[in-house]
Amino acid sequence: MTRDPEARREATNTFHGLRWLEHMTGIRGFPARAVWAKGEKGHQAGHGSGGYAAEWHDTADGLFEWKGDTSSDELCSHFYAFDIFRELAAQGDEAAQAREHLARIAAHLVEHRWQLVDLDGKPTRWGRWDPDYFLNDEGLYDRGLQAVELLSFIKTAAAVTGSPRFGEAYQTLVTLGYPGYTLRARNTFPPDSILHFLDDLAFWSYANLLRYEKDPDLHALYRRGYERSYEVVRVEENPWFNFLHAVLTGDTGELDASVRHLRGWPLDLRVWSYQNSHRADLRTPAGYTAPKGGTRTFPVRETEPLRWDHWLMQPDGGTGGNDVVEPSAWLLAYWMGRYHGFIAAPTVTDPALLTVEHSQNFELGARPYAGPPHPGGF
Repeated sequence: MTRDPEARREATNTFHGLRWLEHMTGIRGFPARAVWAKGEKGHQAGHGSGGYAAEWHDTADGLFEWKGDTSSDELCSHFYAFDIFRELAAQGDEAAQAREHLARIAAHLVEHRWQLVDLDGKPTRWGRWDPDYFLNDEGLYDRGLQAVELLSFIKTAAAVTGSPRFGEAYQTLVTLGYPGYTLRARNTFPPDSILHFLDDLAFWSYANLLRYEKDPDLHALYRRGYERSYEVVRVEENPWFNFLHAVLTGDTGELDASVRHLRGWPLDLRVWSYQNSHRADLRTPAGYTAPKGGTRTFPVRETEPLRWDHWLMQPDGGTGGNDVVEPSAWLLAYWMGRYHGFIAAPTVTDPALLTVEHSQNFELGARPYAGPPHPGGF
């Protein structure tokens, strides 16, 4: 977008760090859930999914530990992020490295019958997309979202590699009826089942699936499920959700609200306590519905800085300034808006309006990582 060399260095460092997550496990196509430098100060997670204990394993060089029990969350982010990097930032061999990375993950799923299989030879707690999983109560409830994810993974691998293997695997999923499941990717009842981290997973997956699916009937089917999912969150004026919807569908009706939301973020990213439930303007705007509950969305300046898996209609909350949120969500949405032309570049030239002065009062949170670097050459 800006061709800033520093921005590309940061993107490339992240790209190779994510590639390393798959390399360190020694299991082809199985990325680690997290990594921990031995001797690092901080809190190493002691729990895994579903109340189980965390699965930490040493890397081959003994400098790090990697966490197993990888879930669908990680795969959704790998496919979304690597495809963007491949298209917009890759140079030299990096595009091929991105394609090979996604191909290894997709091949793992094909070879293990739509399961993510850990060191113990068993599927992880949240790493199942197979037809047998859909026969139990949990899988039956989850299969709409799971189908969107798996179809997106395999379709993306087929599109970026051109390999007939993944094209055939995708057709197998079509024959098994996976596209039909996507019509109900978003569960809406009971209202507590509306969890926005699941919307993140769905929309990362839809981003590739709707771009790469060229069959008009399948595309229309996926579009119906996506529109249903989007309508659940449209009332919240979530900029990233809205920008993605505009990119995939051409509907730009929510752009003003999205820009207004981003413009309202404070520079102080501490999570102060807040209360809005006493207000007299708690009404849902005309033309919107609020399936999860609540009445209206709130600007960040009236609540708290957040990530995009946050419920933007929560009236009361906060931690009295005891937590700090990193600005990654704002940056993700802002630069997506800039790239697609929804947000114009600044026209002012006054440096005071284009920069943020460094201040000890605002630079809070964890200290920068100072452990051993991730290895290269893999």
